[in-house]
Amino acid sequence: MASDRRRSPMLVAVTVGTLLISLSGCSASGALTPLQARDSVEAAPGVKSATVTTGRVQETLGSTYYVDVRVDLEQGIDPMDLPHLVDYIAATGWATDIKHKPAQLQLNFGGAADFDMVKVLRAMNVEAIPGFDRSSASVTAAHANKKWGQWPTRAPAWK
Repeated sequence: MASDRRRSPMLVAVTVGTLLISLSGCSASGALTPLQARDSVEAAPGVKSATVTTGRVQETLGSTYYVDVRVDLEQGIDPMDLPHLVDYIAATGWATDIKHKPAQLQLNFGGAADFDMVKVLRAMNVEAIPGFDRSSASVTAAHANKKWGQWPTRAPAWK
């Protein structure tokens, strides 16, 4: 009986800790909620505003989900800093834990963005699919997992 009483407070502590983590929106894996991902992206130098959401494409036999990252850049970003910024933003998007496993990561840059997103991603050894304009592209889950880790990966730190 005595050992059951000693375990009971430990079980309560673990249960309470798990509940607090769940309520705070944090993930034990280091992944981010969409709001945490948005805040992380907006904190990066040169980012004016951002949204990180999930999207869904309805298909005949089901749905395909994706992580959608939209970023407005400020004026005057040094083109030499762009690959690092795109890498950080894409990794943050891929660290976003959404309800359904995504089939791809969509990146859409606006504001002062005027660059070839596919070219930037391919220079980072990431196979990209062209988007609706030069500053947007998609990365399949297979390629995102290879570059940034299995979804949802641990959130990156800005360096």
